[in-house]
Amino acid sequence: MRRKLPPGVVVVEVLPGSPAARRMEVLSSRLFISFYHTWRLKDELRLQDGGTTLDLLDGSGLSFRGGSRRHKLELQAGAFRRGLGARVSAVWQSGSETNGFGSPDDALDFSDLTSLNLSLFANLAEQFRGTGAADLLKGARATLKIDNLLNSRIELRDGAGRTPLNYQSAYFDPLGRTVTFEIRKIF
Repeated sequence: MRRKLPPGVVVVEVLPGSPAARRMEVLSSRLFISFYHTWRLKDELRLQDGGTTLDLLDGSGLSFRGGSRRHKLELQAGAFRRGLGARVSAVWQSGSETNGFGSPDDALDFSDLTSLNLSLFANLAEQFRGTGAADLLKGARATLKIDNLLNSRIELRDGAGRTPLNYQSAYFDPLGRTVTFEIRKIF
């Protein structure tokens, strides 16, 4: 069944390998970059009316990771073309500190943290003869991910310059760098 096209519409048949097909291929490629900066000016918590206010940016903490971090920078970038793709994300967070309970040696100083993650993927059917690929490859994707590529971990020191046992890096962040290979198939 043919339908009538609106005035001014032109239909062009694009032959594989033609200059028009190459231009269409470029249009299906993607590149993106994004950057964010979070800057906390104030982060306070009051547990009950009339109670003490906890300043999470100035020495108070609610978790084992210390107080709030004043600055956080995030960069994300990625590219995709002809069934191949890559994505990179990087996050930097400023350090924080918690005040001690009575003794200056009880104060904890949490270091800055930089994390870099990388992901590479390939759509298998597009890598092996496109539409002529075996049925098993259609809808299949192979992905290699490396999280925390630099194996960065928070370093913590108390007021005396020591790292308490519970905050040793292997306890504090047991995973560190992780490498994952995945094959996914859509049926």
